[in-house]
Amino acid sequence: MLREMLALRNAGVLWRIGSVKPGFQTTVPGIEGPLLVNAPPAIAPVGATGARDVSAVLIPVENTWRKNLYVNVLAALAAPEVRRVYAVNEPSGLEQIVGLERLKLVGFMRPPELVEFMATVAAVLNVTLVECQPMTKLEAAAAGTPCLTGVLGLPGLEDHPFTRLTETEWTDRPDLIADSISRIAGLWRSAPGELEAMAADWCDLLRRRCLSSYEEFLEV
Repeated sequence: MLREMLALRNAGVLWRIGSVKPGFQTTVPGIEGPLLVNAPPAIAPVGATGARDVSAVLIPVENTWRKNLYVNVLAALAAPEVRRVYAVNEPSGLEQIVGLERLKLVGFMRPPELVEFMATVAAVLNVTLVECQPMTKLEAAAAGTPCLTGVLGLPGLEDHPFTRLTETEWTDRPDLIADSISRIAGLWRSAPGELEAMAADWCDLLRRRCLSSYEEFLEV
C-alpha cells in the first residue's frame, strides 16, 4: 500500500502523504509531517446517571496477537470492582488457566450499537501492542467513557488528565492495567461529573488539534 501511494505521489497524482502514527515519517521516507490527528465522532454523551453500570467493562478487540485480547481480559478479571466483563471476541483457551464466569460474549456490533453499549459501562479496554489513534478510544470518549490504551504519544495531549487516566505503558501487565481500571471505577463512584467533564474536554481539545493539523498539512 505504501509503495503504491509513494508511486502515485511521484507521478503527481497525490500531492502529499500524511500519517496518523507519531514519528512515522522517520520510518517511511516520503511520509510528511505534521501528524494528522483524528477527531472523535460528533455524538452526544449518554452520561453516567442511571444508564451506566460502573462494575462492568467492555473489551471490543479482536483475538489477534497485536490486539492483546488475553491481557485485557485478565486485567478486567483482576480488578476487584469489575463484576461483569463483556467481550466482542472469545479468548479461546483462557478458561484453562482462569475462571471466566464473569465474562459474557456480546459478539459483533455495528458502530452505532457499539457506541451505545460503550456508554453503559465503566470503561472500555483497548490496551493493544500496536496502535496509532484507535477509533475505539475516540468513540468511547465521545460517549463519555474512558478507554484504556497503551501510550499513544499524541502531541499536546500528553499532560491532559484524561490522557494520564487512560494510557498505560504496561501493555503486558494485567495487574497494573487492573489498577488503572480500579482508578476509573473509583472516579465513577466518587466524582462521575468530573470524569464526564474530563472526557468532554479531552474530546474538544482533540477536535481542535484535528482541525489545526489538517490546516497545517494542507497549508490552508
